[in-house]
Amino acid sequence: MNKEIELTYLKESDLKNPCQYPLIDYLNIANGQGLFKFLSCISNDHTIGYDGASGIFWHELDEYDKSQIKPYEGILVEVDYGSNSEIIVSNEDLVYYLKLLVSRKPMTKEKKDQAYALIHQFAEKHGIKD
Repeated sequence: MNKEIELTYLKESDLKNPCQYPLIDYLNIANGQGLFKFLSCISNDHTIGYDGASGIFWHELDEYDKSQIKPYEGILVEVDYGSNSEIIVSNEDLVYYLKLLVSRKPMTKEKKDQAYALIHQFAEKHGIKD
């Protein structure tokens, strides 16, 4: 595998908790589909769904879905592995993984600064020290 591509994506060894594996897959798909569009949405408290993977904040759920699960802080991530795998990841962990992903992605300093600013915007809205 190309070393640059390998460094661009998050790996299982990056996990703080093995149960968070669906988040890694979701972020890697987002990275491949367009990281800046994804970060821009996240920084405005909106998520994007992709073929086979989605994430959603509590405020984005409709009333029916809200009646089916307990309120949560963070992002609900669902990845289709043949059978759905769903986890809730805290906003703090989301910020951690986003920063790790950006740190590995080959881009200019200006682009990295823009990416980190979007992550910081999200963190600040949620009272996260980054």
